[in-house]
Amino acid sequence: MDFCLRRFLAFLLIGGVLARRNGDASFDRNYDITWGNDHVLSIDEGRQIQLSLDNSSGAGFGSKLSFGSGFIHMRIKLPGKDSAGVVTAFYPMQIEASLWDGDSWATDGGQTKTNWSHAPFQTHFQGFDVNGCSVQDSDIQPCYSTNYWWNSRKYWTLDSTQKRAYENVRKKYLTYDYCSDRPRYPTPPPECPQ
Repeated sequence: MDFCLRRFLAFLLIGGVLARRNGDASFDRNYDITWGNDHVLSIDEGRQIQLSLDNSSGAGFGSKLSFGSGFIHMRIKLPGKDSAGVVTAFYPMQIEASLWDGDSWATDGGQTKTNWSHAPFQTHFQGFDVNGCSVQDSDIQPCYSTNYWWNSRKYWTLDSTQKRAYENVRKKYLTYDYCSDRPRYPTPPPECPQ
Protein backbone atom coordinates (compact mmCIF):
# COMPACT_ATOMS: atom_id res chain seq x y z
CA MET A 1 0.00 0.00 0.00
CA ASP A 2 1.53 3.32 -0.96
CA PHE A 3 2.31 6.05 1.55
CA CYS A 4 -0.40 8.49 0.36
CA LEU A 5 -3.14 5.87 0.60
CA ARG A 6 -2.04 4.90 4.14
CA ARG A 7 -2.04 8.56 5.21
CA PHE A 8 -5.51 9.03 3.74
CA LEU A 9 -6.88 5.93 5.53
CA ALA A 10 -5.28 7.04 8.81
CA PHE A 11 -6.87 10.49 8.34
CA LEU A 12 -10.31 8.91 7.79
CA LEU A 13 -9.93 6.66 10.84
CA ILE A 14 -8.82 9.46 13.16
CA GLY A 15 -11.45 11.83 11.75
CA GLY A 16 -14.18 9.24 12.29
CA VAL A 17 -13.15 8.69 15.91
CA LEU A 18 -13.00 12.43 16.61
CA ALA A 19 -16.35 13.04 14.90
CA ARG A 20 -18.00 10.30 16.96
CA ARG A 21 -16.59 11.69 20.19
CA ASN A 22 -17.67 15.24 19.34
CA GLY A 23 -21.24 13.98 18.73
CA ASP A 24 -21.46 12.55 22.25
CA ALA A 25 -22.33 15.25 24.76
CA SER A 26 -20.66 14.98 28.11
CA PHE A 27 -22.81 14.20 31.13
CA ASP A 28 -22.20 17.60 32.75
CA ARG A 29 -23.69 19.49 29.80
CA ASN A 30 -27.27 18.33 30.45
CA TYR A 31 -27.32 16.45 33.78
CA ASP A 32 -26.54 16.68 37.50
CA ILE A 33 -26.04 13.91 40.05
CA THR A 34 -29.10 14.00 42.34
CA TRP A 35 -28.09 11.48 45.00
CA GLY A 36 -25.44 8.89 45.85
CA ASN A 37 -22.45 10.95 44.67
CA ASP A 38 -19.99 8.38 46.01
CA HIS A 39 -21.70 5.69 43.90
CA VAL A 40 -21.23 7.52 40.56
CA LEU A 41 -18.19 7.11 38.32
CA SER A 42 -17.50 9.29 35.28
CA ILE A 43 -15.79 7.41 32.44
CA ASP A 44 -14.27 8.61 29.14
CA GLU A 45 -14.28 12.33 30.00
CA GLY A 46 -17.93 12.22 31.09
CA ARG A 47 -19.21 10.43 27.99
CA GLN A 48 -20.26 7.46 30.14
CA ILE A 49 -21.58 7.38 33.69
CA GLN A 50 -21.59 4.30 35.89
CA LEU A 51 -24.04 4.06 38.79
CA SER A 52 -23.30 1.49 41.50
CA LEU A 53 -25.57 -0.13 44.07
CA ASP A 54 -24.34 -1.89 47.19
CA ASN A 55 -26.16 -2.61 50.44
CA SER A 56 -25.52 0.95 51.67
CA SER A 57 -26.71 3.08 48.75
CA GLY A 58 -27.44 3.45 45.06
CA ALA A 59 -27.27 6.60 42.93
CA GLY A 60 -29.24 8.78 40.54
CA PHE A 61 -29.00 11.68 38.15
CA GLY A 62 -31.42 14.10 36.52
CA SER A 63 -31.58 16.55 33.64
CA LYS A 64 -31.03 20.23 34.24
CA LEU A 65 -34.21 20.97 32.24
CA SER A 66 -37.72 19.50 32.03
CA PHE A 67 -39.14 18.51 28.64
CA GLY A 68 -42.62 18.55 27.15
CA SER A 69 -41.60 16.43 24.16
CA GLY A 70 -38.45 15.34 22.46
CA PHE A 71 -36.15 12.66 21.19
CA ILE A 72 -33.84 11.18 23.79
CA HIS A 73 -31.45 8.45 22.74
CA MET A 74 -29.59 7.00 25.69
CA ARG A 75 -27.65 3.76 25.73
CA ILE A 76 -28.20 1.87 29.00
CA LYS A 77 -26.32 -1.24 30.06
CA LEU A 78 -28.20 -3.01 32.85
CA PRO A 79 -26.53 -4.83 35.74
CA GLY A 80 -25.49 -8.40 35.06
CA LYS A 81 -25.36 -11.44 37.33
CA ASP A 82 -28.26 -12.30 39.64
CA SER A 83 -29.76 -8.82 39.93
CA ALA A 84 -33.30 -9.54 41.14
CA GLY A 85 -34.58 -6.54 43.08
CA VAL A 86 -32.09 -4.14 41.48
CA VAL A 87 -34.05 -1.38 39.75
CA THR A 88 -32.52 0.64 36.91
CA ALA A 89 -34.97 3.41 36.03
CA PHE A 90 -35.05 6.01 33.24
CA TYR A 91 -37.83 8.62 33.08
CA PRO A 92 -37.64 10.89 30.03
CA MET A 93 -39.77 14.02 30.63
CA GLN A 94 -37.70 15.26 33.56
CA ILE A 95 -34.87 13.04 32.54
CA GLU A 96 -34.01 11.01 35.59
CA ALA A 97 -32.06 7.81 35.94
CA SER A 98 -31.27 5.78 39.03
CA LEU A 99 -30.08 2.45 40.38
CA TRP A 100 -31.64 1.37 43.66
CA ASP A 101 -32.77 -1.52 45.82
CA GLY A 102 -36.37 -2.37 44.99
CA ASP A 103 -36.50 -5.91 46.32
CA SER A 104 -39.28 -5.07 48.77
CA TRP A 105 -41.75 -4.72 45.87
CA ALA A 106 -40.18 -5.15 42.41
CA THR A 107 -39.65 -8.92 42.45
CA ASP A 108 -42.88 -10.88 42.59
CA GLY A 109 -44.25 -8.56 45.25
CA GLY A 110 -40.98 -8.66 47.19
CA GLN A 111 -40.75 -12.46 47.37
CA THR A 112 -37.34 -12.62 45.66
CA LYS A 113 -34.65 -10.73 47.56
CA THR A 114 -31.49 -9.11 46.21
CA ASN A 115 -28.47 -11.39 46.33
CA TRP A 116 -25.97 -8.96 47.86
CA SER A 117 -23.07 -11.40 47.32
CA HIS A 118 -23.09 -10.14 43.70
CA ALA A 119 -22.78 -6.46 44.75
CA PRO A 120 -21.82 -3.93 43.72
CA PHE A 121 -24.34 -3.91 40.89
CA GLN A 122 -23.40 -1.50 38.13
CA THR A 123 -25.31 0.11 35.31
CA HIS A 124 -23.81 2.31 32.60
CA PHE A 125 -25.34 5.20 30.68
CA GLN A 126 -24.03 6.75 27.45
CA GLY A 127 -25.43 9.24 24.97
CA PHE A 128 -26.21 12.40 26.90
CA ASP A 129 -27.40 14.52 23.96
CA VAL A 130 -30.97 15.76 24.32
CA ASN A 131 -33.05 16.94 21.39
CA GLY A 132 -36.15 18.21 23.14
CA CYS A 133 -38.60 21.01 23.76
CA SER A 134 -37.78 22.29 27.22
CA VAL A 135 -40.48 23.80 29.42
CA GLN A 136 -40.02 26.33 32.19
CA ASP A 137 -43.58 26.26 33.53
CA SER A 138 -46.55 23.95 33.15
CA ASP A 139 -47.46 25.16 29.61
CA ILE A 140 -46.32 22.30 27.38
CA GLN A 141 -48.64 23.17 24.47
CA PRO A 142 -45.79 24.63 22.35
CA CYS A 143 -44.02 21.26 22.63
CA TYR A 144 -46.80 19.58 20.60
CA SER A 145 -45.87 21.63 17.52
CA THR A 146 -45.25 19.81 14.26
CA ASN A 147 -42.19 22.04 13.89
CA TYR A 148 -40.45 19.37 15.98
CA TRP A 149 -39.59 16.41 13.75
CA TRP A 150 -40.40 13.86 16.49
CA ASN A 151 -44.03 15.06 16.55
CA SER A 152 -44.68 14.00 12.94
CA ARG A 153 -47.23 11.24 12.32
CA LYS A 154 -44.41 8.83 11.39
CA TYR A 155 -43.44 8.58 15.07
CA TRP A 156 -46.92 8.11 16.56
CA THR A 157 -46.89 4.32 16.33
CA LEU A 158 -44.48 1.44 15.87
CA ASP A 159 -44.28 -0.28 12.49
CA SER A 160 -44.83 -4.05 12.31
CA THR A 161 -41.11 -4.87 12.67
CA GLN A 162 -40.79 -2.60 15.71
CA LYS A 163 -43.96 -4.10 17.26
CA ARG A 164 -42.58 -7.65 16.86
CA ALA A 165 -39.24 -6.62 18.40
CA TYR A 166 -41.06 -4.91 21.29
CA GLU A 167 -43.26 -7.94 21.97
CA ASN A 168 -40.23 -10.25 21.78
CA VAL A 169 -38.41 -8.21 24.43
CA ARG A 170 -41.53 -8.14 26.64
CA LYS A 171 -41.91 -11.93 26.43
CA LYS A 172 -38.25 -12.70 27.08
CA TYR A 173 -37.31 -10.11 29.71
CA LEU A 174 -40.32 -8.47 31.40
CA THR A 175 -40.80 -9.78 34.91
CA TYR A 176 -42.96 -7.00 36.38
CA ASP A 177 -45.44 -4.57 34.84
CA TYR A 178 -46.97 -2.01 37.17
CA CYS A 179 -49.85 -1.61 34.70
CA SER A 180 -50.88 -5.19 35.56
CA ASP A 181 -50.32 -4.84 39.32
CA ARG A 182 -53.98 -4.44 40.39
CA PRO A 183 -53.35 -5.13 44.12
CA ARG A 184 -50.93 -2.21 44.20
CA TYR A 185 -52.74 0.00 41.67
CA PRO A 186 -56.51 -0.80 41.70
CA THR A 187 -56.90 2.17 39.36
CA PRO A 188 -54.08 1.90 36.83
CA PRO A 189 -51.91 4.98 36.19
CA PRO A 190 -53.09 7.09 33.22
CA GLU A 191 -50.32 5.89 30.88
CA CYS A 192 -51.48 2.25 31.22
CA PRO A 193 -53.87 0.78 28.62
CA GLN A 194 -57.39 0.43 30.00
